[in-house]
Amino acid sequence: MSTSVALQAMFEGLYMRALQPEGAFKDRLREKGFDLDRQQVSYPMSVWSDCLDVTADELYPGRPRAESWQRIGRQFIDGYFSTLVGRMIAAMLPFLSAKAFLGRVPRFITTGLQGAVVKLEWVDEQHATLTIGGVHELSGAFMAGVLEGSFARMRVSGAKIEAQPLTGIDSEIRVTLP
Repeated sequence: MSTSVALQAMFEGLYMRALQPEGAFKDRLREKGFDLDRQQVSYPMSVWSDCLDVTADELYPGRPRAESWQRIGRQFIDGYFSTLVGRMIAAMLPFLSAKAFLGRVPRFITTGLQGAVVKLEWVDEQHATLTIGGVHELSGAFMAGVLEGSFARMRVSGAKIEAQPLTGIDSEIRVTLP
């Protein structure tokens, strides 16, 4: 099982900033280990993934999990960019090309998901493969949404982002830049 942890900034970005769940949604998150009223510094990766599943069920009932996680990733990024850590990342976006941003993504991922093993390999100038290991097989779907949201914020159009699970805790994202 993974020894990775999700830091509080991930939960803050999604739940405190972007979604602000209430009622039954908030209660379901608490049942999975995340209490919005009593936040911890970090959480086991299982709590993060369980909470994303709850979120997928609340926001996108009946949709495939991977699609839901990707949509949540797009929502997450705006909330994350309003956290302390996220503001530092967002401040540099206007100065980065899509390729330069993608080159920093492994470090960005590990600032929120400690213990994740992230590798970026360039096939050529426009094509890259981002492998995320030790987290969750749908982390690639979530991060594909994060990349889509980040590229939109950077006004990068025409990028192609495809995620696929590799194993129970590994995933891969193939990126084609315009």
